[in-house]
Amino acid sequence: MKLSKLLKLLQFYDNQSQIEQLLYECNREGLLYTTLNYHSQSGEAFLSFNPEAQASENLVLFGEQLKQVFLKVRAAATKGQSQRERFFGKAKDKIEDEIKAMQEGQQRMQQTKLDLEDEDVRKARLLEVQ
Repeated sequence: MKLSKLLKLLQFYDNQSQIEQLLYECNREGLLYTTLNYHSQSGEAFLSFNPEAQASENLVLFGEQLKQVFLKVRAAATKGQSQRERFFGKAKDKIEDEIKAMQEGQQRMQQTKLDLEDEDVRKARLLEVQ
């Protein structure tokens, strides 16, 4: 299998060196035994499985484990995102409450100003009448 094909299959890995590191870890842990051949005619690396290690069975197990890891990473990212959304939601609510209180205070001050102006006008009329 060409390494570029494996890169397309494992789209959540950004580059070839990350896949090489993954394969190294799998070899080290005994999950899957592979050999990378960089001496091909096309210049591209080829991945071969060690037939003695029952590669097909291990590959299925590896795929399932990789899927579980991917789901855990996605769940952790979603959890972190929901925590951020909750945090920013609370902050937004608090800011909105403060803005509302400030606007209410401005409206009360405006009403008080209007009331004082009306009272001044009434006093001036009373003085004119007298």
